[in-house]
Amino acid sequence: MEHIPSVQPVKSCFRRFLITLGIMAVCAGGISLLCHVVKKMLVPVYVGEKARTYIGENGFTLPDSATQLYYFIGGFPQHQEFLAFSGPTLALDAVVEKKIGKKLADFEPWKGQVSVNDVFYSPANYKSDLSLKTELYDLSRVKNGLYLEDDSGYRRWYLVYDRANGRVYYNRW
Repeated sequence: MEHIPSVQPVKSCFRRFLITLGIMAVCAGGISLLCHVVKKMLVPVYVGEKARTYIGENGFTLPDSATQLYYFIGGFPQHQEFLAFSGPTLALDAVVEKKIGKKLADFEPWKGQVSVNDVFYSPANYKSDLSLKTELYDLSRVKNGLYLEDDSGYRRWYLVYDRANGRVYYNRW
């Protein structure tokens, strides 16, 4: 009877090699990114002054007078970020124009919805999680606002500016 060698040790060795390779890849360049993502996944909603840092990371230079700060992140690996803040209209005009790089005259009138293709235009709609429904990000309150979006690149975004109530809503994905 002929002895056929087992392939089990080869499979086991290959599996260990892949695991080691994965660990090395994470250690080489991904630890910081992984920690950042995990931290945001564990505590995805920030309000008040805790949200100020994350809003700033999205390129908004908030005045000290900004209030009702809100930041939410959800999804992995391509996540969505929702942020909102209020303040005096003149201060918000400057913040919005600086962030977007356009004048308010370049914005469109708000028509009550973001886009036909965008299902998750509000944290309350995100994965049908009703616990995320909040007055701090409620686009239904915007009546005579301004709207601008950019869906041309890898990172898409929209901004709704409710000038009448002094509130900015921003989402990027």
